Amino acid sequence: MIRRHTTALRAALMAADFLGAVALFVIISIARYGPTWQEAWHRLGGDPWLAAAAFGAGWVVLVWFGGLYRVRARWSLRSEAIGLLRATAVLLVATITLLFVIKVSDPGRAGARDREARGRWAARRNPRTTRTPARAAACSAATGPERSSRCRTAATGSGSRRPARAELT
Repeated sequence: MIRRHTTALRAALMAADFLGAVALFVIISIARYGPTWQEAWHRLGGDPWLAAAAFGAGWVVLVWFGGLYRVRARWSLRSEAIGLLRATAVLLVATITLLFVIKVSDPGRAGARDREARGRWAARRNPRTTRTPARAAACSAATGPERSSRCRTAATGSGSRRPARAELT
């Protein structure tokens, strides 16, 4: 019975894999960018649904090239797992390469909310190079030789050998 409907079975497996890969792309995008994930993809310069469809199609093609849609081609779970891991690795390398080629230098930090979070992280990480209200008041009150190099560093970002993470953005 299955041999008669092998083509339909393969097509159904491919459709299920495609929909699963698209759903995975959307879930990961929502987890990373939040409810405004579509706007984040537009800021990166692409249509989110086209990217999801390309990801799904890429997954189906890689699984098909691996021969995983052939019925009874593999007799062990180990060989199935190796085939799926190989397709996953190739898709991962292809995705990272594509992001590099289209010059998406930092896709994980698109948006002002992430820049603010990095600034808060840098303030906790190195309080000398960030201006808190108390430090700003102390530095503005000090003049001349009283003004230490820390005030210059905090006020202008200069005077230290290594710039703070917040100054690099």
